[in-house]
Amino acid sequence: MSIENKIKDFFLGFKNSTIDEKDIISNEINTINSFFEEIKNEEYTSSIEKNILTIYGYTFRLNDLNQRLYYTFSEAVNAINMDNLMKNEEGVKLNSYVYLYVIKLLINEIQNDNVDEELILKAKKTYQEMENNKAKENKYHVYQY
Repeated sequence: MSIENKIKDFFLGFKNSTIDEKDIISNEINTINSFFEEIKNEEYTSSIEKNILTIYGYTFRLNDLNQRLYYTFSEAVNAINMDNLMKNEEGVKLNSYVYLYVIKLLINEIQNDNVDEELILKAKKTYQEMENNKAKENKYHVYQY
């Protein structure tokens, strides 16, 4: 079974349940670490860096680190489930890798383990740039009507 299918199955195992951030860390950390080790050096992972930075930057809309993990995990389950239902295999792979990577970064922050301040700044900047571009597009579209 491919790594993206393993990650997909892992997340889809939570689609009809709620898991809090403490359970994610205490019960699922080994699985997350194992998957992360398999994907972190893949060429595909480096090709989706902007996606990872955008989602990671998006998590900073919440100040509470535990909430950031909880909601990101929930978003992962929903995004992967939606792509799976739509039979969007590329979307499943993309979301599986992106969300697993971001969840691993959030767990590192919670555990104060290998926190990369430069990556945090880069993620915040990437997300802010995306929001600014979206605002410009929305402004442009308003004037078209």
